[in-house]
Amino acid sequence: MDQLQLPYAASIVLMHAAEGDGMQRRNFTLPELEHNLDALTEDGLLQITRNDYERLFGLNGAARGRLQNFARGHACVASFADESVLFRKRARAPKAGGS
Repeated sequence: MDQLQLPYAASIVLMHAAEGDGMQRRNFTLPELEHNLDALTEDGLLQITRNDYERLFGLNGAARGRLQNFARGHACVASFADESVLFRKRARAPKAGGS
């Protein structure tokens, strides 16, 4: 897992399995993805490759729904880019009554 520092407050955590980069890495598991999503801070980002999305959630018509439910269960929103899926941790709503 790599972390990319951005010029603003958020950072992107990149999770990826080996894809011909010369280093042999095992595929990460769904529990590892869950752990990393739970560890994100508010507005934190986590990116996985499209190949990892297909491996973890499938290719059929229900895959997108599984992804959205999975993301929602970890207080995240998932969105698609060309070759990746990006999870963003939702900011918590302010408590009623101030503080």
